Amino acid sequence: MFNRLEVRVLPPGSRWAAQLQLLIDGEDVVAESVGEGGRGPFAEEALPTSGHSRHGGIVEWSDWQVPGDEVPPPVFHFEAGQYDAEVARASADRSRRVSTE
Repeated sequence: MFNRLEVRVLPPGSRWAAQLQLLIDGEDVVAESVGEGGRGPFAEEALPTSGHSRHGGIVEWSDWQVPGDEVPPPVFHFEAGQYDAEVARASADRSRRVSTE
């Protein structure tokens, strides 16, 4: 059974750029692990569609690095097609937000 990735592009604030909210199976795993400030601005950099996390048709998130004594999230596995489509959708959403501001 695969996990399901959803990326939300949050609007920029007066002092910060647009940020990502990463939901896995409906849960914000980043905020749960490192707090509300643990987001980044670029889907392409945060969620590469190639690299060592890909095993054929599966994308794996593992080997988490979390601050201090925080408990890392579990290993997640995504179907590569769903993962790629969600990263592309979030990247396009971020581009639209930036171009209209």
